[in-house]
Amino acid sequence: LAEAVLVQQRKKGSALSGKELSDTVFAVKSSLHLEEQLHPAKLTFQAIRMFLNHELNQLHRALEGAFEKLVFNGRCVVLTFKYLEARTLQDFVRTREER
Repeated sequence: LAEAVLVQQRKKGSALSGKELSDTVFAVKSSLHLEEQLHPAKLTFQAIRMFLNHELNQLHRALEGAFEKLVFNGRCVVLTFKYLEARTLQDFVRTREER
């Protein structure tokens, strides 16, 4: 995928539009997602958004803040919708569990 983006940039210049990036991702990944309903570029754009917005880092900071405010025997509810969010939460809880 990265190689395809670089080839596209060499042809058209350094900045790809969202549509151009989507088309490039589609061309590279479409054969890998034949059974899925998702557009092949969806996860790529999600990963870019998560990276640019520091989403996992923000989640970790929010968990740290909630943990500091939590009283003994208190409860904190966190809903996650993505695998990486759930994994971050699980790792956070495991490192703070009393054994």
